Amino acid sequence: MRRKRLGQALVDRKRISPEVLEGIIKEQSAPGSPVGLLGEILLERGLVPRDELVAALEEVTLFRFLDPRFATVEKAVLALVPHEAAVR
Repeated sequence: MRRKRLGQALVDRKRISPEVLEGIIKEQSAPGSPVGLLGEILLERGLVPRDELVAALEEVTLFRFLDPRFATVEKAVLALVPHEAAVR
């Protein structure tokens, strides 16, 4: 079974129209067009509120969103992550 994509999830949730999704996809595929992530484009254009985007991303990725600004991580766990990876 093929998993649903972000754009389709947002259309199904009636957060964007199929025409908006199709328009963004066409823009992104045009030669010389700057490539961007769908979610970032939708947020930048004010087409989808952040919480709705997060809910759709959780649906398609099957992972719960955790805002790292509010996460507490034990020092012992942090010591396991290489410095370069943590900075990235």
